Amino acid sequence: MATVDWEYMDLAKRFVKETYYRTFDLNRADLVNLYQKVAVLELDDGEKIEGREAIMAKLTSLPFHKHNIASIDCVPDGADGGVIAVVMGGVHVDGKQEPLVFGEVIQMIPTPQGSFHISHDFFNMKFC
Repeated sequence: MATVDWEYMDLAKRFVKETYYRTFDLNRADLVNLYQKVAVLELDDGEKIEGREAIMAKLTSLPFHKHNIASIDCVPDGADGGVIAVVMGGVHVDGKQEPLVFGEVIQMIPTPQGSFHISHDFFNMKFC
């Protein structure tokens, strides 16, 4: 049985929290550098968006403006250094005082620079 490199998992958690969500909340257009060119974004309504530019068009159109992350759990994804992050939290949407609950699963692959690119992103938000 292979052992998990927990320091590497912590690096992935920091990427998700301090890079992805911070960028999303402060300057969403900069997310373009975090997605692979052939990335896929899947939404809870079944919509699948393929390609970095199409994903960016969708993400910049969303009325979100602040994420509150409750938890991020990361697990290894294959021998190539990939990581799957499972995120739970709340997101503030324009016109609503209370955050809406969301879950997101982000599949990442390592970059030569020691960071990650997002290859697959599944976002789920229920308006309860």
